[in-house]
Amino acid sequence: MNVGILGAGNISDTHARAARAAGLQVVAVFGDNRDKARRLAEQHEATAFDSLDALLRHPTLDLVMIGSPSGCHADHATAAVRAGRHVLVEKPLDISTPRIDSLLNEVARANVTLGVFFQDRLKPDIVEMKRRIDAGNIGTIVLATGEVKWFRPPEYYAASRWRGTWALDGGGALMNQGIHTVDLMLYLLGPVTRLSGSIATRFHKIEAEDTQAGRSNLPAGRWARSRRPRRRLQAGRVGSRSLGALTRSCSRVIISSCHVLLRMASVSPAPRQPRPSPRMPARPLCRTCPRINASSKTSSTPFASGALRCAMAARAAAASKSSKRCTAPRVKT
Repeated sequence: MNVGILGAGNISDTHARAARAAGLQVVAVFGDNRDKARRLAEQHEATAFDSLDALLRHPTLDLVMIGSPSGCHADHATAAVRAGRHVLVEKPLDISTPRIDSLLNEVARANVTLGVFFQDRLKPDIVEMKRRIDAGNIGTIVLATGEVKWFRPPEYYAASRWRGTWALDGGGALMNQGIHTVDLMLYLLGPVTRLSGSIATRFHKIEAEDTQAGRSNLPAGRWARSRRPRRRLQAGRVGSRSLGALTRSCSRVIISSCHVLLRMASVSPAPRQPRPSPRMPARPLCRTCPRINASSKTSSTPFASGALRCAMAARAAAASKSSKRCTAPRVKT
């Protein structure tokens, strides 16, 4: 399959390398920055074109990978679809819902394939998590939180004409950085039924937000929180202590990867298993009882038992007033 690269920035180079790693051939490159487009084409042994129309007229072109500014995605994808090419678009698909709807209509008429670069869905850990959730192996998920604790330096925005702008980026922290985590939550847990949140621009001189927090309701009573201030999707613990009358045990599946940590909490129908009494580490049991303190260094007696003995001995000593020394029996080692 022959691939054309639309865009000449950092992400377009990633697209080209990924295509070649998958056994595809990069044959055409176009970008607004002609010098970058030419260097990218030379690096991947492709032809650089001066216009999008010229790239789309390439006789052997099968697939177009789009890495232009977010606000141009739908327009560029529509042009490729009308030329009969399959399309993969860098996230987001676009920043305008009407433009996305129009693009989907064009795809249906042209009978081509349209996809978005949400590569985190293909990570082995995410694939396994999706399989377990769909199979019902981890019970009912009741809570999920997603966090993207990234910081972009001022140069990240200053070096670009479109990042952090409403017209071409469609937002900031949420639309550009946090969108992968939001996609994972939707992919694993289902569509959102209710949404609330807040945004702020606190650290950068940009139009859009650099900080965001929100809450959404998911199907079957689930709810989720997202914060963009490591990428993580996690669910809080559930058990009889936190839910009162609930007596079923809590199970938790933890799957981690280099970028995503998933913790899904669920209520499992498995019966509660009895737990052995924990043994406390050796520690002084009483400040005034040298015999118990000495024996506690090697004793396996739980702390509560030793402390009770000491308290009883102290009470007896106070009652008799015959000695200030504890009369507790020696703890057997």
